[in-house]
Amino acid sequence: NYSLTYDRLSPDYANDSEPNVNAGQALDTLDAGVPRDGQINFEYGDADDWHRILAPNDGVITVTVLAEHADAAPGTMNLRLRNSSSTVLQTWTVNVGASGTPMTNTFTRNCTGAEVHYFLTFDAPSVCGASYRISYTVAAPFYGDDAEPNQSAGPAIIADAGTNYDGRLSFE
Repeated sequence: NYSLTYDRLSPDYANDSEPNVNAGQALDTLDAGVPRDGQINFEYGDADDWHRILAPNDGVITVTVLAEHADAAPGTMNLRLRNSSSTVLQTWTVNVGASGTPMTNTFTRNCTGAEVHYFLTFDAPSVCGASYRISYTVAAPFYGDDAEPNQSAGPAIIADAGTNYDGRLSFE
């Protein structure tokens, strides 16, 4: 005679809406300041997660990820910031906590623009069955945006002497 029992540890964070393994499937925009839970690499062909974002303003994006999995050894996965054409702008390594204890990761990037959407994508997890919670904020630059278009002499505004004008350059 023998008896068999087992325990199943539930992931800390709920599954994300599927499918979302590419830009075309990432239709639900994640708003700034709103956390979203997700799971990746749970042995059902989900080793990539794409989340569409739209910055509320130009500035510095700060992305926070809490990540964990049930095994005793910690792991990693990639987080990529992509532009609206899916081109990778930045790659960060997310540390994934062990034994169901999340690790907190914080990443920043300058020059985020509010004119187009971006994607935050997870891929290449080194562990099986990671769950995560992702959120982001965008800190506005000190100076306001300038009147557009003004990228050449023709549409340039006439600047009055003694008047200060705000402006920004190179926000993606």
